[in-house]
Amino acid sequence: MHRRKLIRSYARNVSIAAADTTLLADCVGSDDTFDKDVFAKYLNALRNLYVIEELPAWNPNLRSQTSIRTKETRHFTDPSIGAAALGITPEGIFRDITTFGLLFESLVVHDLRVYADAMGAHVYKYRDAKKREADAVLQFADGSWALIEVKLGGEDDIRKAADNLMKIADDIDRERTGRPAFLMVVTKNKVAYQMENGVYVVPLCCLKD
Repeated sequence: MHRRKLIRSYARNVSIAAADTTLLADCVGSDDTFDKDVFAKYLNALRNLYVIEELPAWNPNLRSQTSIRTKETRHFTDPSIGAAALGITPEGIFRDITTFGLLFESLVVHDLRVYADAMGAHVYKYRDAKKREADAVLQFADGSWALIEVKLGGEDDIRKAADNLMKIADDIDRERTGRPAFLMVVTKNKVAYQMENGVYVVPLCCLKD
């Protein structure tokens, strides 16, 4: 019972840097047996069983004095666990675009982690005090890096995501961190291309290539 409550709460906060207190409050409700100790026990159990795997924050050197947020982002090792916990069907997911977007982001992070591991790279999340964020950051073994945003699609959303990545990249101290290897927007569309500003737009199904 407690495990199911926690998994459902985690699913409602997937791809979000939700605090433990947020998850706990969501789990407790009218159940006074679900306290902090029980919560910590089950959360650690889910980690040890590789059901969940938080995405750590990237902490680069910035040229400005902008503060970087260091809270981890919530993800399942397999995003389908979250969809199942919420009772989402293939048909029903399109009726809740917000949840669809968060689960899609988690799926992209899952695939990036698989491909990054094969290259000896690591995946992080970037978020700063200006509320700018990159859904994923690839840090390669040689120290080079790439910023990635995830969007379901739509030209305006893709353009805004690309502009956001360029603003973040411009704020990185390149003398200490270097230039980005690339900037990329991952979508559910079927065509890959490079925008005039140099940002790549890549369907999720093409990441392996």
